[in-house]
Amino acid sequence: MLRRRRSVAPAPIELIVAAQARGDWDAVTQGVEQHWSSLLWTSRSAMREVVNALPDAVLEAQPRWSAARQYLNFAPDDGRVRPVRFDFEAAQPNEAGALIDDLAELRGRTAHERSHGRFRAAATIAATAIEAIKQAASAELKTLRPLLPGLRIQWATSLLFAGDVREALAEFESAYGDAVEFDSDRMATAAAGSIALIHSVTGDLVSARSWLKRQPTALSGGPDRAGIGAPGFEGGSADAATVMGVLAAANLAIDELKVDEARAWLARDPGDEVAPEQWALRLGVAPRLEVLSGDPLAQSLRNRAAVLARPARLVEHGLNAWALRFSDVGIRIALNDVRGATEALAVLEAGDGEFHRQAALIARVWKLVRAGEHVQAVAVMESVPTEQRSLRVGMELLAAATIIHLRAGAKARAAELFRTLTTMVSEQGSTVCSCASETRTTRRCARAAAFGSPFVSCDGRSRVLPTPTCPPRLRRSGSPSANASSCATCCSPESSTTSPPPNTYRPTRSSRSCGASSRSSASRRATTPSRWGEATRGFGPTWGCRSGWAGASSSGGAA
Repeated sequence: MLRRRRSVAPAPIELIVAAQARGDWDAVTQGVEQHWSSLLWTSRSAMREVVNALPDAVLEAQPRWSAARQYLNFAPDDGRVRPVRFDFEAAQPNEAGALIDDLAELRGRTAHERSHGRFRAAATIAATAIEAIKQAASAELKTLRPLLPGLRIQWATSLLFAGDVREALAEFESAYGDAVEFDSDRMATAAAGSIALIHSVTGDLVSARSWLKRQPTALSGGPDRAGIGAPGFEGGSADAATVMGVLAAANLAIDELKVDEARAWLARDPGDEVAPEQWALRLGVAPRLEVLSGDPLAQSLRNRAAVLARPARLVEHGLNAWALRFSDVGIRIALNDVRGATEALAVLEAGDGEFHRQAALIARVWKLVRAGEHVQAVAVMESVPTEQRSLRVGMELLAAATIIHLRAGAKARAAELFRTLTTMVSEQGSTVCSCASETRTTRRCARAAAFGSPFVSCDGRSRVLPTPTCPPRLRRSGSPSANASSCATCCSPESSTTSPPPNTYRPTRSSRSCGASSRSSASRRATTPSRWGEATRGFGPTWGCRSGWAGASSSGGAA
């Protein structure tokens, strides 16, 4: 008996190309619209050729195809180099008023403004588009749904780069939901990675890890496994869709003191050639690793070269400004450049984004604590509603409050606060650091707290800033570059009262300054009371030992 041969349905791109060959442009545009997200993943090159072949009559009648053509020509596949900036040419006004054409136009405009450093204008356009979606009729939305993941990613990115972190987070989550529903692995990867990076900056490491796990299977996994770039993913590890997740994974590894893993993740970053828009974010993550275990001076020179190579408008505003200034503060402190750190802090405090505000809050609180102005410090803490505090900020304020209670002689309350602090650190999978021997009171506080989280001792290797003018408290949790090597400087509330002899403050590797270069070694030290050093001046969640109560987390704790 003869078996019937199963007929295999032609792939969508084959049907589209066939329609193009016979000049059926309605079928071409309908096919591309219906399968837009999947074609971006599987057949972008062929789709680009088809869209570039659309006649002028189609472009005039449906302006969205003009926007689609510009986007496809700007965003190459398979890791090819793309232009530095996206220059969008607006189409003629759409008299028919089709929502899909309007949204395509808004997508092009927001990407154009963002590419040229006009982040606030880009965010305004994105907000207009989001509102248009909310007001759209259900019938219109039905045809739009397959296109929404890519549109939402653009709008969320514009909001994020303008500093509207919470609004961006909500839009990235919507993009992820749409991407999963319509099997758009690239957009799901971009959205989940962006959300993970935001959480890694704000200190919610548990959520950051969770979102990284939500990336499509072909794109997830450790840096030493064939995760990103698995067969079937057109862009591979050099695809721009992977960049935010890679930076988030590196950020988490730094928090966990996993230096080699962090370097491996950064090695998978597509780079400025493929994903040029994230150049400043790279310079927000990489310096943290160099300060933790590397060469801060060399990284400082790299940062400066990158800044000088770009227009001022891409450097001085939005998320870029936060990433650059915040990393610069950490590097300057590690290099004992008090003046440079102070100047960078002043610029950071002048920013108007959420990450800027969080960093400035922490800096102000720790400056007041260092100066012994406890009443003012408490007033600043209480001025910020609880709901506006990120996890990192909340922990920084806990640390500062513990110091204030210790100085006031309220040892029991200080121990209680410290216990809460270490519990939070343990939940996030990080470490607690004590530095700089001083009085028995603080040591008793740590022991009385009976904490269960990893505890690292700096063994008295205190490195004190030469003058009290620099607010080194910015060195902790959220600092993109804070780490173990500056831990002692940051942890010491009274460090400004003592002037060290010349040349006693040097950046050192984490294994020297904190006695631990990995999370496992930190845990071993945690169970050895004899290695806790003498009394301590301060304690703090290190978040990769980059902290020590000095500095503050910034970002939203990015951040």
